[in-house]
Amino acid sequence: MQLHSSKAIVLRSAYLKEQQKILTLFSEQFGVISLVIQKRAKQAHCLSEPFCEGEFFFWPGSSDLKKYHDGSILDLHLGLRNQLGYLKTASAMAKAISTSQMPEKASLPIYALFSSFLKQIPRFPLQETLLTCFYLKILRYEGLYHKDCEFSDISKQNKELLDKIAYAQNFDALKEDCIPPILFSYVEKFFFEHLHF
Repeated sequence: MQLHSSKAIVLRSAYLKEQQKILTLFSEQFGVISLVIQKRAKQAHCLSEPFCEGEFFFWPGSSDLKKYHDGSILDLHLGLRNQLGYLKTASAMAKAISTSQMPEKASLPIYALFSSFLKQIPRFPLQETLLTCFYLKILRYEGLYHKDCEFSDISKQNKELLDKIAYAQNFDALKEDCIPPILFSYVEKFFFEHLHF
């Protein structure tokens, strides 16, 4: 049985037994996977924390549940713990990944997107604008959003704002734009209606 390895971000963790946890990971090489880790394993506590990014080594196992072998921490994203709003944004991003990405199907561009956006959360003044951009970038990647999209239920001005956010080339370009709550809700609803597995 071959030992696998991949960079991965913890989407969520839950106790399986008193000494075991199941981690749901979004991995660079294998997409969304589930992994069982023993509490006594080296660095298990930190590697089990939601939003921890690490290098995980694991055995495939006889089912969809992989078996943790070893790992190292790359980024704990501790800045997310500074404000409740930061954790809410990170949780919304994790939900978007869990919902939109097929199990065990790698998507390196989406992994890179998620990793870079997690790093930006504590540095970004407008969380809803950042999260809207995250949704739109995934929709663009999946071919569900482009500049020629027509939405009868939003104004031309709001569509132009969404285009600007969706096609922003860097985070600084986003910091000027404050997305109205009703438009944020529209994008979030559109995302989860069109991307779910």
